[in-house]
Amino acid sequence: PSFVQGLVVTADYFDIELDEAVTRITPSDILTKCYSEGIQEFCNFVDRRTTSEGGDAYSEGSVRQITSGLINSGGTYTEGFDVTASYSHQALGGDLSYAISWTHLLDKGTISQDGATASDETGEIGNAEDRWFATLNYDKDALGISVSGQYVGDSYLNDAYWMARFGADADKESFKVDGVLYIDAQVKYQFGDSYEFYLGAKNLFDEESGLYKNNNFSHGVGTYDYIGRRWYTGVRVSF
Repeated sequence: PSFVQGLVVTADYFDIELDEAVTRITPSDILTKCYSEGIQEFCNFVDRRTTSEGGDAYSEGSVRQITSGLINSGGTYTEGFDVTASYSHQALGGDLSYAISWTHLLDKGTISQDGATASDETGEIGNAEDRWFATLNYDKDALGISVSGQYVGDSYLNDAYWMARFGADADKESFKVDGVLYIDAQVKYQFGDSYEFYLGAKNLFDEESGLYKNNNFSHGVGTYDYIGRRWYTGVRVSF
């Protein structure tokens, strides 16, 4: 119909399984596999102190470092669907376009080694069940304005991590990270054919993830914004 000319909608279902996938195992999983299950392959990632460095926490034989190494796992699996929509039209004397995408994760996990029980990662940090991304762009002559938003849904710390530290009876909701929306914006202006000035902001409203941290161990690097609002500007020159 004429009132939705330019509208594009897509929907995709994905169900992916990889045998012997190369994965990076988490420190909590390394400790569980090494100390609770006695698997030497994982103990190789644990570096112990050969001499005391003072205090019980730094005694001989205590853990100095855990290397989150790459291994050939027993496999990984991911299932979910993507829905996208985009639309463009003329408005306010210029061109206005919108786009939105939604990814819903149904199932996600890793099998640490052949024969092992799968670790369900659905809904954990980095694997939120719901993620949204949207953009709005307006262009009129030399002026361009763009706004984008990314929403990361409610997530939880890795269950092996919090259960190992606080027990299987610990309240899972205590290790929940609420969903967060990050907004970015940019304004640009074209001078002639060769120069473009731009000014923008990342995380415009200075949103924090509310992420739980303990013992200097941070989760969610690459998923959440730890820096906060920042501004940038520049000039592009074409020859």
